[in-house]
Amino acid sequence: MTVSELLDSVELKKVFRREDGVVQRDIAGETLLIPVRGQLAALADIFALNPVGVYIWQQIDGQRDLGAILHALIGEFSVEPAEAHADLLGYIQELRSAGLIIETTDEPESDSEPVSEAAPDPAEDNK
Repeated sequence: MTVSELLDSVELKKVFRREDGVVQRDIAGETLLIPVRGQLAALADIFALNPVGVYIWQQIDGQRDLGAILHALIGEFSVEPAEAHADLLGYIQELRSAGLIIETTDEPESDSEPVSEAAPDPAEDNK
């Protein structure tokens, strides 16, 4: 499969952001993701990241879709596109299952009212 065929995948159109309450810490040369719930860290849910995992985590910003992350990943690391695609989707699923990321389309709608268009100016009709 070519890179352009991979980038056309519906899955790669999805955008994720980091879940609130997830802290990243670098300890003794290892990068850890620590979910914090309430006042406590959920120590059983700590994720240790390898360099590729750190790179992907840094790309998850609520703006880039998975296609952009995949393209960046292929450019940054020596990896075949099909392997990068499979690994990225698997890793995203792990992060999502652990509650560390959320798809932006899964977020609840804002409570604010939509902005309506301005009513036409009747004075404009008299010109």
